[in-house]
Amino acid sequence: AWRISPIGVAGMLAVGGVSMLLAAFTPIHITAAGFTQQEIALLLAAMPVGTLLLQYPFGWLSDRTDRRLVLAAVSLVVALVGMVAIRLDDAPLAVMMLVYLVWAGTGESIYALSAAHAIDRAEKDDLVALSSTLLLVWSISGFVFPGVGTVLTALYGTKAFMAIVV
Repeated sequence: AWRISPIGVAGMLAVGGVSMLLAAFTPIHITAAGFTQQEIALLLAAMPVGTLLLQYPFGWLSDRTDRRLVLAAVSLVVALVGMVAIRLDDAPLAVMMLVYLVWAGTGESIYALSAAHAIDRAEKDDLVALSSTLLLVWSISGFVFPGVGTVLTALYGTKAFMAIVV
C-alpha cells in the first residue's frame, strides 16, 4: 500500500485517529464542559450529518482536480476547525453543533479521499489487497490514537483529545 500510495496510507493513519478520537472523546469533553444529555445527543447527531453533507462536494471536487490538493485543503480545514473547537466550551449549542458538524464532516472525508487517491494509482489486481490494507491501517490508527488520548486525558483533562486531533 505504501508503494502504491504513501498519501493514501498517511491519510488513513490520520483519519483513523481523528474519527475515533472525535467519536469517543467528544461526549466526554462536552459532558465535562457542562452540557446536558439532550444537548450532547444533539451535538453527536450533528457530526454524521456533517459527514453526509461534506463528503459529496469534496469527492466531486477531487474528481475534477488533483486529489492531493483537496486532501491538503480538507486536512487544513480539520486543523483550523479543531483549533476553533478547543475554544468553544462556553459557546451556545447551535454554534457547537455547526463547528462539530464541519469538524467531523471534513475529518471523515479524508477516508474517502485517501482511498480514492490510492485506488487511482493501483493496478486492477491489487485493489482488494490495497483496500484491505488501507482499512487495516485505519483500524490500527483508530486503536492507537484513542489509547494515547485516554492517557493524556487522564493526565491533562478532556481538552487533551482535541490537541491530538488537531
